[in-house]
Amino acid sequence: MYIVSSKKVSRAPLHVASLCVTLHRLKCDRNQPCSTCSHRGLSFSCTYVASAANSVRKADQSRPSPRPAAGIQDRITQLEGLVLTLMHSVNHKPAPSTGAPESASVLDADLPASFGRISLENDETRYVSGDHWISILDGIAELKDHFEDDNLNAGASPAAGAATAEYQGPKLLFGCHSPTTRESILASLPQRPVTDRLVSKYFNSMDMASSIIHGPTFIREYETFWLAPSETPIMWIGLLFAVIALGTHFQQRETHFIHPSPQRHSVLEAYKDKVIECLVLGKYTKVGPYAIETLMLYFSLEHLPAADTRVDNWILVGIIVRLAMRVGYHRDPSHTPQIKPFQAEMRRRHWATIVQLDLMTSTQVGLPRMVNEAVCDTVEPRNLLDQDFDDQVVDLPPSRPDSDMTSILYLNARNKLMTVFGMITDLTTSTFPTSYRHVMRLDRTLHNTVAAIPSGLQLKALSQSITEPSETILRRIYLDMTFHKARCILHRKYLTAAQVNASYIYSRTSCIDAAVRILQHQDVLFRECQPGGLLHSGNWKITSVLNHDFLLAITILSLDLNGAMELASKSQLIETPMEQQRRENIIRSLNRSYNIWLQSANTSREARKAAEVLRIVLAKAQNSSISTPSHDQDDLDGEAATEATESEYMNSPLTLQPFLACDPGASTAIGTNICTTLDVASPSDYMEDLNDNVTSGVDFDWDNWDSHFRGQNTPNMSTMDLRFPNLDYPTDGRGSDGCI
Repeated sequence: MYIVSSKKVSRAPLHVASLCVTLHRLKCDRNQPCSTCSHRGLSFSCTYVASAANSVRKADQSRPSPRPAAGIQDRITQLEGLVLTLMHSVNHKPAPSTGAPESASVLDADLPASFGRISLENDETRYVSGDHWISILDGIAELKDHFEDDNLNAGASPAAGAATAEYQGPKLLFGCHSPTTRESILASLPQRPVTDRLVSKYFNSMDMASSIIHGPTFIREYETFWLAPSETPIMWIGLLFAVIALGTHFQQRETHFIHPSPQRHSVLEAYKDKVIECLVLGKYTKVGPYAIETLMLYFSLEHLPAADTRVDNWILVGIIVRLAMRVGYHRDPSHTPQIKPFQAEMRRRHWATIVQLDLMTSTQVGLPRMVNEAVCDTVEPRNLLDQDFDDQVVDLPPSRPDSDMTSILYLNARNKLMTVFGMITDLTTSTFPTSYRHVMRLDRTLHNTVAAIPSGLQLKALSQSITEPSETILRRIYLDMTFHKARCILHRKYLTAAQVNASYIYSRTSCIDAAVRILQHQDVLFRECQPGGLLHSGNWKITSVLNHDFLLAITILSLDLNGAMELASKSQLIETPMEQQRRENIIRSLNRSYNIWLQSANTSREARKAAEVLRIVLAKAQNSSISTPSHDQDDLDGEAATEATESEYMNSPLTLQPFLACDPGASTAIGTNICTTLDVASPSDYMEDLNDNVTSGVDFDWDNWDSHFRGQNTPNMSTMDLRFPNLDYPTDGRGSDGCI
């Protein structure tokens, strides 16, 4: 760099010099390597950089001829060339060691790199990781072409007669209103009897209310507020408006109206606006008292009504994460004696919830999580009821036993599971090579974590849960779905590789089994969320996050079924009874899922896309030579068949049983048996409990997959009956309220 001075000085003309000399402004003899680099031990990296505006002098010239002083643009061009040379040298260096105990396994050498997917649609650029369902669709060329130019990424058109306007995004992010005052906010508060009912509705409907608000403390502050509203902190008023807004939302979901009411929607939006006004007026970025709680409830207000994935909600969680870390939520309060035990315990509850929100929304939008657990040491909250402690407690009481079913017990159980799930997403989104042994260790850790879940939260058949609250049943289903989603993401990379490498058969089996089970949960939730169902009171809890899990499952099963159809078209499909039964189960699951997605296709963009994907896959399956579901279900009506499937699923002994389906004689590239290498049990140890849950390996050529799909004409979906004759379908049109 040159220093500009007011005094005119003469400068030597620019010469070709080595990179080291250029950086350190040293003399250069222009040899290769130059003497300066040789003395500094940099002979191999001696590189010459020349200005783009001047050609390099010939090597035999002792001195270059002088030229006029370079202009500013020439100097910039020279600097650009230097930077490009540095980038080139850095990019060609070997990747630094990550400190991992193991290098990449030789088994992974034949696996394609998973970059993810960048889409440029509707003037919007979007990236999702390779484990997102949109990226998985790219594995089926026919579906990739079908959706490249469609309009499904546009906002979903509201159903006829819908009262709500098109969603414009969280007002907190995009600006809300003109400046407001405390007086105008308080004037918008409903009368005390109405407010009482809405507060009660929140605490009796929001099963995770205790993880955000301590009930007894809030009620005491609530009574104080009515005595002196003008003296109450504005952020607490925002918290109150968030509570009554959620109470309004829950109240509206229980009215079961078919057509949305403009009046009801406007009331809810008015309460939400007041929450935003209080956050802004209270300067929420300073993270004063009640700010984190109010932001978390505001996120719930934006998230719960969403039928589709909203990236804005993920950004909201990012704000909450940053602000929580700003005030030290990620560090355990025991490091700071100034924090009282009550505050410390509530901070632990808040942080556990925030970590789950981060991983949940990041996975939904297909991006890495934001919380780095390496810098966090906040311990899990104690299993306590709100009545067990208050803001005057000196020492917290010990945790209740795991037999006491509290909301914090569920929070901690899910947090343990999400910790392993986070490790899995970190592994699958990493740009460094992955060892298959590391994958199998995570698989075992995942199974062990699920096995350690308290018995009251373990999955049970619905027939054994008819006397239990719906929130308990839903918690069990949510935990089990998280487990199976983690299995899908952990093993999805090896789904197609297992077709040509028997070492990965366990991964294919795990991935398919987990996806089928997720769709069985979708079927159970769909039926039981209808009026009169066991879960009808909790149908509002079926959010876009669960829909994302269902989308992941159908794309995985569609990808595998597509491979079977490819083999069948070339008469290479091995029709073992076990494989045939698994494929029929896949088709049956996809058919049921297709009918469920149709119920909300008019109001949900993602539901419409899912229905289109299944239309294409099932239509091709119907026209292919693969076997369709057997006639075993002909004697059962649709509900009885579903109950039979559910019962078989719920009582499956393999749910928590890790199994590696490998040939004892198969060897890896290093000459050792894969079962021995991964330190797992051999197939004979599990054969008695295996039943029909494991498929055998199938060797076939997948290289023609893309060419086969691209060479086919897409069938006319509008005129084709996609229903398999051997399956029964619901005909009562239930689900019009879109509870799924």
